[in-house]
Amino acid sequence: MKLHAVNILALWFWLLSVLPWLGRLSLFLLAALLFCTALFVAGARLRKSLPRMRWLLLAVFIIYAWSTPGVYLWPHALSPTVNGISLAIEQLARLICVVASLQIMLTFLSKSAIVAGLYYLLLPLAWIGFSPERMAVRLSLTLNYAEQLLEQKNRFADLLGDLMQAPESSGEQFAIEFNGLSLVQAVFLMVQLGVIALTILIGNAALWN
Repeated sequence: MKLHAVNILALWFWLLSVLPWLGRLSLFLLAALLFCTALFVAGARLRKSLPRMRWLLLAVFIIYAWSTPGVYLWPHALSPTVNGISLAIEQLARLICVVASLQIMLTFLSKSAIVAGLYYLLLPLAWIGFSPERMAVRLSLTLNYAEQLLEQKNRFADLLGDLMQAPESSGEQFAIEFNGLSLVQAVFLMVQLGVIALTILIGNAALWN
């Protein structure tokens, strides 16, 4: 069976739903596996994205290492805690999983395919008055604008300023191609969504117990 873009997106969302509940060993093994796979199939994309995330990774490490209560690494009030460093490493491993898996997915899916996949995921929102078509178009515009900004060699402050400004409308018209779902793909999607919901419910139940 050939997977539709929405099935691939659902697999990625399932991975995101699993990450918070993985044990440390399983998390580190998964991070190593995804990172090595991304280097092999999406090496250029991964090497391009990681330097842009260095400040985010550093910020996550500092926040967890210095704000988590626990035993100080050295006897000083400004010392990070052992528990904080452990949690920081786990969060960095989760971020690596997200980035590596995203780069793998983007290697096999075009922007149009991603937008089409999200369109099908958003279809149930039409029952409460939202327009999946309009959301898909806005997402496509956002992806194009974000890609243009990231290709520029701007300082971080300049990038934030550009993001705060709405892009000028060029009046360009475009169309997004939506490939239909086969019956097998639709059934598989329903199973995937059920597994995602079950994963979240089991994880939350384990958290509260």
